[in-house]
Amino acid sequence: MDPATPSAFARGILNGAPYTFLDGAPLEERRTQAVITRSILDVQVADDLGALDPAAVARVKAEAWPAPADAEDRHEPLLWMGYVTEAEAAQWRAHVEALEAAGRVVWALGRCYAAEVARSPARMEPRALLRGRVEASAGLHRPCGS
Repeated sequence: MDPATPSAFARGILNGAPYTFLDGAPLEERRTQAVITRSILDVQVADDLGALDPAAVARVKAEAWPAPADAEDRHEPLLWMGYVTEAEAAQWRAHVEALEAAGRVVWALGRCYAAEVARSPARMEPRALLRGRVEASAGLHRPCGS
């Protein structure tokens, strides 16, 4: 069975610069038309090429989401995440209640913010909140010092 496209090795040979081959053969003999480099993919195959595995996406999201051991561990992610919703805070209810009793979190519009975030206009900016939420939900790496 002939493959639909040339292998990476064959493509490198076919598209090599003229000085790649030092055997003196004419360029036309080297770049044969026998191997088709542009083939039309089946629509179904083309759709499946970039598909993500839903289980892998769920696993990455679960790994990215903070897993606090105590109230202090819950407060630190709130500083960079921006906020958690009531549903998200439900899994850390005891931690959030302890932080709330200590005055370290603030509830507003169904969201739980770290008190420091709620008091800082720069941290409440939509762009800053979105960045923290994307980092927590999509597993993006935060650069040092940010």
